[in-house]
Amino acid sequence: MTPILYESTEIDFINQGLGALAEIYDVDIHEQRNGIFQLTANYPVTGLRYADIQVDNIILAKPSPRDEEHAFRIVNIELDLTGAEITIEADSITYDLRQNTIDSLIITNLSGSTFMDKLQASLTEKTQFRLFSDISTIASTTIEAANAMETIAGVQGSFLQTYGGELKRENKQVSMLARRGRSNVATFRLGKNINGLKYTISTEKVVTKIYPFVKLQDNRVIKGAPVSSKNINNYPIVHALQVDVSEKITLPEQIIEKDVINQINAFSTNWFTQSANTGRDSPEVAIEIDVLSLQDSSDYQDKFKDLETVGLTDTVNVYVPEFGINVDAVVNEIHYDPIDERIKSLAIGTARLSFSDANRNTLSDMNSNIARIDERANSAMISADGKSRVYRGPSQPLNPQEGDLWFWTNGDMAGIRIFEYGQWNDRIDDEFEKRNDDAVDNAVNQAKDYTNEVASDTNKRLDGKADTAQIDVLKDQINLSVKKGDVINQINLDESGFQIKAKSVILDGPTTVTDAFYALGGNFKNLNASNITVGTLDASKIRVINIDASQITTGKISGLSMEFRANQGSKGFVLRDDAIRMYDDESFNIQSGEGIKIYKGSISSPNNGILIDVDNNFISSSSYAAIAMLKDGALFLTQPQIYDTNSNPYFSISNNGAGFSFYGARLMGREYVALTTSDNSNSGFDFALGQELFVGLAGGRNGNSWFPTKIGGASRGVVLSGGKAYGQFVASSPYIVVGSTPNGSAGSGYGGTRITLAGEYVQIPSAYNQTNSTPANLAVTYTGALVR
Repeated sequence: MTPILYESTEIDFINQGLGALAEIYDVDIHEQRNGIFQLTANYPVTGLRYADIQVDNIILAKPSPRDEEHAFRIVNIELDLTGAEITIEADSITYDLRQNTIDSLIITNLSGSTFMDKLQASLTEKTQFRLFSDISTIASTTIEAANAMETIAGVQGSFLQTYGGELKRENKQVSMLARRGRSNVATFRLGKNINGLKYTISTEKVVTKIYPFVKLQDNRVIKGAPVSSKNINNYPIVHALQVDVSEKITLPEQIIEKDVINQINAFSTNWFTQSANTGRDSPEVAIEIDVLSLQDSSDYQDKFKDLETVGLTDTVNVYVPEFGINVDAVVNEIHYDPIDERIKSLAIGTARLSFSDANRNTLSDMNSNIARIDERANSAMISADGKSRVYRGPSQPLNPQEGDLWFWTNGDMAGIRIFEYGQWNDRIDDEFEKRNDDAVDNAVNQAKDYTNEVASDTNKRLDGKADTAQIDVLKDQINLSVKKGDVINQINLDESGFQIKAKSVILDGPTTVTDAFYALGGNFKNLNASNITVGTLDASKIRVINIDASQITTGKISGLSMEFRANQGSKGFVLRDDAIRMYDDESFNIQSGEGIKIYKGSISSPNNGILIDVDNNFISSSSYAAIAMLKDGALFLTQPQIYDTNSNPYFSISNNGAGFSFYGARLMGREYVALTTSDNSNSGFDFALGQELFVGLAGGRNGNSWFPTKIGGASRGVVLSGGKAYGQFVASSPYIVVGSTPNGSAGSGYGGTRITLAGEYVQIPSAYNQTNSTPANLAVTYTGALVR
């Protein structure tokens, strides 16, 4: 189907509107499960409907193999740098509901279908869309001050978050369906190295054996019998999980352990077949399919032809050969070409839990995912392609995309949510923090109890050796003290730091200080100074012998004269008299006028043959009058000689633009440029006389004498080739051969005396425009083409 353009106010789409977009190309309709629904395309500025393509106008196109034509409203038009085409972005017409708001929607014990009816009645503006759902589940929620699309899928308490379901968007209806797609529309038996198909398998969440238990109020734990999955032998290791079923069974007031165990076992026996745990013993599968590449496969018609009719949210069955397991996976993403009416690519993955199901996970499930969540958060924040974004603050982000993160706050509450399949899902919240705080408080209490036992035991051991011994553990302080007479030895820890107070402190063993260390005075033996960092060492006041100074970092070392010598022999160097000199080695001598000159802003040789000018940002190499200079990102070459005394650069390479482009290199000669080889550098004549010896490209002037631009090919000839291939048997691009031979394909041999012009037609407009009464052997068509 060729997409059709309509004005922005069109709602029925029963006519041709402004007309078909016959020149449109690279059309891609991208839809995600409960996510974005968007059309992108390119259109030439020479196209018939170019002037009519405006923001808010509508493009009607077929979005998938099984869905009716859908309307997309243009939201962005971008002209490319060459001015030859525009890129169009258009969102589903249903996104108009983002401009229609509600003040308040209160749902109390109502079905999903009733939710959509009440939402329809609560809209502040009239709408062409009917809101529908076939979900009969009963639930409650409240939403304040949101737009219609956010209320359906996008804010806390939305329909998608409360009831689940799959979103289907049509030109006049938006539906939340219990099941949009079809089941088992295709079966994959995946192999390796299939062009156009990539799949990954994850066993991160696989569980093949559970150990159920109940935790009583007195912290006693009662364990049930382990339960194994039927797939336990399909994996090289057992994927075990401790499962707390305390909330799943009813405990009597009088606890009888045998009865509790029977209840645990009764509940846990069919744990792997319960709806909340279905698929926990199977790996997660993610499949990326490039259908266009896959069609080139020799077995496409046998194994993958069903992909031509797969729709969004359809379920496919995938056989995972690594583990011998069949996994049900859902089509989460589809790219469709409405002109060729074919699927371009698919993304298929193991079906995910709805938000309401995910919230029923246990704390242990949540803790096991914290590391993965942090990793995803870091990935979103570092993303360089601009697709994933990070939001912070109390306000619901507008127009989120898949994978976006929201660090939300609400008074003294806070948490992290990630946007997945059209909804914001909680990852870490204050309930999680409270559980961690409770665990920390419990650990502190246990530490206090143990410390009291240690203190009691210590007092007994110190009996008779000290007047008093005391260990205090408070909320913000831990204090250990021993008193004997007037001597008090004490270790104290509080929020201000760590303090040791004693008559004598002995550290018997290797001691490491990782931060600043202060001492009022002391003697240090065998001091390793390789990491000493100081501001100033005054040589007149410090004498150091046998110090390992390999890593000394200083701000300034000052002295009238400094000598550095090796342990053996006389090798070394001295800093004195404004110079650096080597002992017994005259080849190294940094001094004014000798060796290398190093002075403020530059480094040079004595005659400036090599010069690095830091202040003026250039590097040059010179020999007499010849100079090569790197400056401002360009290379300049100068070489005056007997025939050319000009001191301006004879050649330069820069990014100053050339021809029709300002984005590349310009190779420029001052008056004349020749691009040639040493074997054929003799340009000979600039006109046809004698055997051509020159190979390359040359042109320019000599003073006021201008030369024509010359392309030479010596005795081998010149070939100009380009354009689209043509020909019935052996296709090739059009070409001109100067110096062709009669042999070869149609006179295309080289090193001869002919000129060959080869093309589907050879057109000479001037030949058509000029006439002559003499009969000709060639006919000139109205386009100027020569034919027999």
